[in-house]
Amino acid sequence: MRMPEHYPDPVNKFFRSFDGFDVADDWQEVAYQYVVRGLPPGSFFEALYCGELFKAVNSSHPNNSWNSISNLCKWIKYVCPNECKGSYYEVQHWTRISQEQRDAILTECGLKATPWEILSSTETAF
Repeated sequence: MRMPEHYPDPVNKFFRSFDGFDVADDWQEVAYQYVVRGLPPGSFFEALYCGELFKAVNSSHPNNSWNSISNLCKWIKYVCPNECKGSYYEVQHWTRISQEQRDAILTECGLKATPWEILSSTETAF
């Protein structure tokens, strides 16, 4: 998914992390709301972040394909910060920490641009 140009680079960096994973655009948006903004995920996504695949499949919409679920699981495993996945405790904790704490973790994991990256990509007129 490529975000429109009016989205700031920190958002684009998050969505670019899905390159190579065939994850639907609406699922990428749900991931953004949870991983970046800390909003609680629904039961399907919560189960995936907790590693409860059977529970996730059981609460999945019938139109969701196994290929889509598998690709999202790979993205969660290989890209998501460890602090926001693994158990129900981690998922709940992630939604309760401050935005500043989340931003620091996301920057460290490469899902959010550093201030230097933002400044160096901004055109300045002198």
